[in-house]
Parts: sequence; C-alpha cells; structure tokens
Amino acid sequence: MIRILYLTKTLQWHSINKVVFTLAQQLQGGLFEPHVCALSDEDAKDSPLRTCGLPVTALGVQSRFSSAALHKLIAYCRAQKIQLIHAHYPLLHFYGLAAARALRIPLLFTSHDDDNWSLRLNRFAPTLFMYGSLPFTRHVITVSQELQRHIKWQPAHKITTIYNGVDLSAYQNVRACEVETLRQELTEGKAVALIGTVTRLFQKKGVDVLIKAMRIIKARGQNLCAAIVGDGPLREEYERLARAEGVEAQVKLLGFREDVPQILAALEIFVLPSLWEGNSIALLEAMAAAKPIIATRAGGNPEAITDGETGWLVPPNDPAALAEKISAVLANEHRAQIGMNAREHWRTNFSVAAMVTKYQKLYLHCLGLNGEADVFE
Repeated sequence: MIRILYLTKTLQWHSINKVVFTLAQQLQGGLFEPHVCALSDEDAKDSPLRTCGLPVTALGVQSRFSSAALHKLIAYCRAQKIQLIHAHYPLLHFYGLAAARALRIPLLFTSHDDDNWSLRLNRFAPTLFMYGSLPFTRHVITVSQELQRHIKWQPAHKITTIYNGVDLSAYQNVRACEVETLRQELTEGKAVALIGTVTRLFQKKGVDVLIKAMRIIKARGQNLCAAIVGDGPLREEYERLARAEGVEAQVKLLGFREDVPQILAALEIFVLPSLWEGNSIALLEAMAAAKPIIATRAGGNPEAITDGETGWLVPPNDPAALAEKISAVLANEHRAQIGMNAREHWRTNFSVAAMVTKYQKLYLHCLGLNGEADVFE
C-alpha cells in the first residue's frame, strides 16, 4: 500500500479541491492509500472531503507559515508512514518541501494557476520561493501546456502536463422536469434565451466583462438572461455594476449552488469570460454536459476549445467581441452539434480516467517502482 498525502489550503468545495477529491476517491481502496491535509478546516463541515471516508487532518492555521503547523505535518507523516507528498498551493508547497526534506520522501507540486509564478509586488516573495525550490521538488505538474512557459528552464523530465478531469455521471441523471422548472425560475417565466457561467467572483474571472457584454446585447434589443453561479469577494461590486449598466433584471448573480448540473442543462450557451485560466473545471464540466461554449482565448482555454469545432474563442477583456459572439452563437443552428463535439473532446482528453491513470503512473515513477514510466501515454 502506497500512502500519499495531498496538501491543500482548505477543505472547502472549490475547483482545486474537486481535483484532489476526485484523485483521492479514485485511488482509495487500490494500490494507494490517500490522505488529505489542509491548512484550515473552517466552514467545511459538509465538504465531500470531510464526508467521503478519507483520512483527513488540518494544521489549524490560515494563510501564513507556522513552525508548529510544520511540526504537526511532519509528525502526521511519520505516524501514517506517508511515502509521497503532493501539494496543490504555493504555501502548501513550502510546507510540503520542508516535510519531504525532513522525511526524505518525494514531493510533487501541481501548478493550477499562473499566480504561482507571478512577480507582481504582492506575490514577489512567494514566487521567488517557488522558483528557488523547484530543484528540490521531485516533479512539477501543470494543468495546461501554457503554464509550462513559466518553468521552461527546468529539466524536461521533471515537468509533466496532466489535464484536469471531470466526471460525466452528474450530467447523465438530470431530469427534464427539474431543468424546465429551473429555467422558468431563472428567466422569471419569460420566453428569452438563457446563457450563463459557473465561476468564482474574482477579478481575473472576467465576470464584469460578461455584465458589460449584456448591456451591449440589451442595447441591440435582444432579450436574454445571464445566470452567474458562484460567490466571492466581488459579488457586491458586480451587483452594483449590473445596476449601473442597466442590466440588473437580466443578470442573475446566484451565489453558490449545489444544482450546477441542472443549471448547465438549462443554458443555451455556457460562457467563460476569464482573463486567465489554467485548465478550468467549470469549462470541462460544460464540455461534459455537451453545452455550446464561448470561452476567452486565454491561458489553457485554447487547449480545451478549438474555435469553431468544439466551441468558440473570443479575446479576453473585450465586452464588444463577447456580445457579438453570444448573438452569433444564439443564431447558429448547428450549436448543439458543436456542444456534442465538445463532449467527445472531453471524453478523449479530460475524463477522470485519463487524469487518474497519468497521476498513478507518475506516482509510481517518482517512487522508483516502475522504471521509466511514460505518463504521457
């Protein structure tokens, strides 16, 4: 039995923890024994990471370094005989590196975001640590080829791109009556097109661009509604923006929802207006749901969406271009087929099975248990 410890920031349910949960759940009961460790377990009583039967612990700190937390982590690893640490955030990479060096076990780090490598003033010190620590990290995984550009100077054998994977099952059991009820709720019973997105309300997610695009569409006399699922620190700001743009009746900021599969099923178009993405879980979920997709040509999005074949790409931070494309896709009688193409592309490249198989091979390779395993197969 190979014991792996996944390090994450919190146990709250968001995109990175969906990846951690999926990996751990798929590996559980086989060759591997996955454990999960978070900095903090606040506001996470009902998190699937808490309720799925995995061994879970928390270090009891927030977003800062604590020597006591590090000692607690090392003690846990020793007690549980952890053989490999897999970190998913820069601060957790710091903890993981210190523990791995103390215990003489391999450390892997998955980079989900370009913020991991940003030299902006507020990120300067953590980023310098990330660059400086890479020679002591057994392997770095990026969730898109685009992310590799930050670390091209690293030896190629220490870097692998493994795309995130999402499960189709949640989208196969959606009942038509639920979808219709939800659609009536979101459109307030009006016969209008319904578009939407699933995101966190941060600046880089580009929700303000979608709100401004809705103003342009409304000015053209086109009636539609945009459902925005997700929460974050900019929610009140985006509510004010919708009022200022005169589209508060058309833009529905829904907050966190547990019925995302039903909401996706109700949409005519899924829109991802991000200014930057690694390998968006929301985008992959929309592909699995066979939705027509408009995404920005940013980060790893073009690795998932081929313009005109599996969806459509627009420039980031361009409300006019986004508005134009939304109108064009709504008028496109072949958009359902493009959505089906997206699902097939997901099935081939972004399934849970593909992701888990590559991580399994990489874990065994880093532990020296299967020679020169080719994780790219």
